[in-house]
Amino acid sequence: MLNAHRGLGEGLFVVYLVVMVVIFVLGRRGGSTPAWLIGVSHALLAVQVALGVLLLATGPSVVWYHPVLGIAAVLAIGLAAPLRKRLGTINGLVALFAILALLTLFARVTATM
Repeated sequence: MLNAHRGLGEGLFVVYLVVMVVIFVLGRRGGSTPAWLIGVSHALLAVQVALGVLLLATGPSVVWYHPVLGIAAVLAIGLAAPLRKRLGTINGLVALFAILALLTLFARVTATM
């Protein structure tokens, strides 16, 4: 389970970068972002957090801020509506996924400490 959590965490950073590029490119061309793409990326984050909670319950020691960063990533999804309202649909989504990418990157860095 630890390897699945680690692998998914590393993959999420790449997924968020790819989703940011897709949103930006489609938005510039006047298209809309596929809802399934955003949904899949959010579902992967939910699976990642669930695996992390299970790992914490089984007792491996981690630094306290690694789980905090994971929970912060889930809470950051709540910024979607305010960011869309303030920055527009495309830029708001790009900003959201940039925040998520940074949080997953920080979580990955802290996991190696």
